[in-house]
Amino acid sequence: MTDLVGHIIDERLVHTVFQPLVHLTDGEVVGYEALARGPTGSPLEPPLALQQAATAANRLAALDWLCAATAARSVAQARLHPSQTLFLNMEPTTLLTSCPEALMRDFQRADRLRVVVELAEASLTGDPSSVLEAVHAVRDQVWGIALDGVGAQPASTAFLPVLYPDVVKLDIPGLRARNQSELARIETAVRAYAERTGAMILAQRIESGEDAAWALALGATYGQGWHYGHPGELPAETRAPAAPFPLLRTPETKVGATPFDVVSEHRHSTAIDRRFLCEISRLLELEVLSSRDSCVLLASIERQEHLTAAVEARYRLLGERGVFTVVCGEGMGDSDPGLRTVTLRPGDPLAKEWDVVVVGPHYCGALVARDLGDLGPEGFRRYEYVLTHDWTLVVAAARSMLRWVTQQHPVHAGGVDRRTA
Repeated sequence: MTDLVGHIIDERLVHTVFQPLVHLTDGEVVGYEALARGPTGSPLEPPLALQQAATAANRLAALDWLCAATAARSVAQARLHPSQTLFLNMEPTTLLTSCPEALMRDFQRADRLRVVVELAEASLTGDPSSVLEAVHAVRDQVWGIALDGVGAQPASTAFLPVLYPDVVKLDIPGLRARNQSELARIETAVRAYAERTGAMILAQRIESGEDAAWALALGATYGQGWHYGHPGELPAETRAPAAPFPLLRTPETKVGATPFDVVSEHRHSTAIDRRFLCEISRLLELEVLSSRDSCVLLASIERQEHLTAAVEARYRLLGERGVFTVVCGEGMGDSDPGLRTVTLRPGDPLAKEWDVVVVGPHYCGALVARDLGDLGPEGFRRYEYVLTHDWTLVVAAARSMLRWVTQQHPVHAGGVDRRTA
């Protein structure tokens, strides 16, 4: 298949079909999702086969850019109304590469469109570094973000405030197959995020009136699926929808700011002994352990020696509970699937902080502290610190910490790419 997929990419033999996205209450079409297909009748006509072949040939980014450019050209030729929204599926790693020069003219036709880039939920815990940097790349284009398949993995709902997607996509058949307890946790987490931010909920794979009823019950405003139309050609004429997809005004993340920088700018810090910091940290960790919700927990503990057996046991237990946990410090040992660690370089400003940041669907908390440089017994060294449960501040601290870590030490599932460049 390597030769075939290479031929398809080089000769630009993909084509695009479009599935309508509708407002659930009145069925009005508000946009389209672009779906790529290989040459008709070929083994690589199905999108999954095409993607798998491109991945095996190490040409997935080339395929993604070709599909996006092909979709943009089709939309421009059809004169899609600019108030309609075009959803594009692209891998996070593709968004961190440049569009090939030969495709740039077609791809630039997307500049006049309302574009939302779909990122798959599965990539979150597999390669969060790429996802986070891809989000920044998309925002730089003034485009929106949709997180696809939310709820399939436990950690995905916890990542919602950190990624700040404009659209949350729920898979209706998948959710209907879950037990009531799991369904309730996903629904309340997504609704809480949407209520706080103004993000939209879109239900996908709606194939019947019953599915549509479920979508409304789960809080969806928009939907797509065979119940509203199969993928096909764009219509000859489109008009401005009464309720187009709104795009969020996303919060800025300060580049080069540590969690303490972010929080202390808005809250007064006070001095505290390290022994009390350890107790507050433990209380935050226990709060997460006592919850049934999935969370993101980010910790910076200065040096590896502070990762005591008791602390390590708690973090491993958090990982087993579906909490996405990252622990940073100088001299950290090798990561393993049960504990994600990040080795900070000597002199890294983050290594001078003691931070524990927790982001969940219903609970947020951040302890941020900076070493004052005292000498003497370890437990009595002083730090300036802030403890906050303000949702906006905690999420901002989490974003800054993840961006700090991923830009210098990319975080991957089960460990870290330990490059020091």
